[in-house]
Parts: sequence; structure tokens; C-alpha cells
Amino acid sequence: MKPKTPRLIPALSAGILTVAAASSASAALAVVNGNFENTTGLTNLGGGWYGGVPTGWNGLGQNYGFGGIGTGGGVTSITANLEQAAKTTPSFSPLYQDIGVVDNESSITLSFDFSRPWNGAGDLAVAIWAAGSYANVLASTAMISTGPQTLTVADVPAGTAIRIGFWRNNASGAPGLDNVAIAVTPVPEPSALAMAGLGITAMLVSGRRRRVEN
Repeated sequence: MKPKTPRLIPALSAGILTVAAASSASAALAVVNGNFENTTGLTNLGGGWYGGVPTGWNGLGQNYGFGGIGTGGGVTSITANLEQAAKTTPSFSPLYQDIGVVDNESSITLSFDFSRPWNGAGDLAVAIWAAGSYANVLASTAMISTGPQTLTVADVPAGTAIRIGFWRNNASGAPGLDNVAIAVTPVPEPSALAMAGLGITAMLVSGRRRRVEN
């Protein structure tokens, strides 16, 4: 007799759909112009350099020196020069962006590339803030090693407004920033996990019964 293929138990289907819905609902966070390739509104200073604040970002805007296309330190794409983005000059002045509101309780991972392509100095500091301000720090650190980096904060409540920011952590130096991106991993609701677990159990039991009957 040809074996019967177990049907997907309704409870399992409902649980999977609930988890999938939670995963797709937290796409509200997005970084605008994270690779700094959009130079609209910037002043072309010549030599591959641009002045001003890039589209999607906020900051001082005083000859920030964004750019460096093919100039110095092996830079081959537009890289943000954070020489003037500092924590004390004249006051706390990061390059920052408000990236949206968390739809569901989630873990957030900020990824970016840190380099020192110009003068070989300057550490990079990074933070994730809540409520679109500097008052509520969810996570922050200073980067010493260059290369691809990440900063993660877990269990961010639904409805939290998220701000990200970068600045020079030294008294001097010109850290480079590029390829800023955000990844959101929703935390499954306990009811959804329980429903999915019950569905899997029901499917296994159903499969054993069919084998016994056949």
C-alpha cells in the first residue's frame, strides 16, 4: 500500500502563519543612504570630496568632508569622514539618523564598515538610542579594530523609536564610515511558539497513527 502523506495539521499551519506574520511586520526600520553614494545637496569640493550632510542623515554640516572617491588609504567608494563628528566639539555632535519605529518586540543589529583611510588615526564610536533622542541609550561602544562591525541590542519593545549615530571617539583623527545597514529579528510571541509546538506534536502523533494503521 502506498504510504499516505500526512496532512499539515491546522494548528501547525496557524502557528507558522502567526510567526511568519510577526517576522514580516517589523520591516519598518530602514537606513537611508547607508553607503553615502547619494551626494544630492552636497557641495563638490573637488578631489573626490564633498561638503555638507548626506541625504538621510543629520549632523553639523560644516565641511564634514564626506567623500574620498579613489583618494588616499585605498578608498574606492564614497566614505563618510567623521573628523568633525565628535562628542565634545562644540558639543555632542554625532552623524545620526532616525530610522523608524519598531513594530514588534525585536532584536536589532546595526552593521557598518569602519576604516582609517586618511590619516591613520581616530577611533569610531557608535550608539543605538530609543525615542529619537540621546537620553535613552540602548547600546553603545567604541570601535578600535577596523573592518566590518556590528552592534546589537536585544528585546527592544514594540513602539520604540530608533536613532543610530556615529562620531569620532578621540580628540583628533578622521575615522571612516561606510555601508551602514540595519537588521531586525522579531521575538516570536509565546502564544505563537506554543501553537506551533502543539501543531508539530499533533503532526507527529498523526503520522505514527497512520503508520500503525497501514
